[in-house]
Amino acid sequence: MNGIGVNLEVLQQFVDALDPAIEVICFDVPGTGDSPVPLILYRFSGLARLVTQMLDQLGYQQIDVLGVSWGGALAQQFAFPYPVRCRRLILVSTGTGAFMVPGNPAALAKIATPRRYLDPAYMAQIAGEIYGGKMRMRPELAHEFARAARLGSGLGYFYQMLGGMGWTSIFWIHKLPQPTLILHGDDDPLVPLVNAKIMHRLIPRSKLYIFHDGHLGLGTSAWEITQVVEKFLTAPCAGYVVHPFPKKTVFTLDFRRCDPPFPAFLPRSRSLQDGDGCLDHDGFSICSPSAIRLLSRSDWPTPDVLLRASEAVLVNSFTPSVPEPASKHDCPPKHDR
Repeated sequence: MNGIGVNLEVLQQFVDALDPAIEVICFDVPGTGDSPVPLILYRFSGLARLVTQMLDQLGYQQIDVLGVSWGGALAQQFAFPYPVRCRRLILVSTGTGAFMVPGNPAALAKIATPRRYLDPAYMAQIAGEIYGGKMRMRPELAHEFARAARLGSGLGYFYQMLGGMGWTSIFWIHKLPQPTLILHGDDDPLVPLVNAKIMHRLIPRSKLYIFHDGHLGLGTSAWEITQVVEKFLTAPCAGYVVHPFPKKTVFTLDFRRCDPPFPAFLPRSRSLQDGDGCLDHDGFSICSPSAIRLLSRSDWPTPDVLLRASEAVLVNSFTPSVPEPASKHDCPPKHDR
């Protein structure tokens, strides 16, 4: 998910530096690049719904999301209401929206209009001031960015600005369940580094990586950042999603009990093989990839099918601390809990 007014080709340098085994989906939001201008103004919530429809068309049930700058706000808006669709979250050079530490007023004033995309000479002239980092000392990077960036529509650019006006994630960002990697440059005039530190404090399962560059570090420091991103994406059992179960018996760490609203945390990782266990948040092995594939189906099985499947694929990697109840489907007495 790219920045404001930026077409998907700008991310090509970062995509080329990634491991070819990592599949990447890039897209232009309405009004940018080759996407047509929308008939109505989209807010971030509407754009997040469009992303889910795009994933349905492409046949993807769950993805890892990377958002840059304005796209980082869209990534947060997508990850919060659709936690099952978003496995891991990567936020680059972004903040929490309206309630964040503002950037340099002179730099913010220069991005209020799309002139920099229409005039490559003007882009090269102001790139160091608004983007910071390596753009300050290496003007050839500004020329490369100007050649790759192209404005889709002036109206689409203003739609993007109006769509994000007043938006903020400050009130619910602490509820994000995804493992989150925060990447931020130490010389960013548009989004100061302190915003990344604030998000790191607020997001429970987040890691912060600070690189020596500016707002466009994803492209100008692509090799360094891809090393961090690949380690984050390929970490075993790093992502968990919450599945709302129907009423059924839930397997806990030590014994079985009946708690209908109790959520089950299931890892989702393509790197796992059949027969391998998956570590939950407490370090216990609770499921196998066979259960993951079953629960990833769009048509939910009936409760009795879920129960039989859970019993069949449960990994016995720990010894129960209490004797198993006599009846397989009965709950233990309350005093045994």
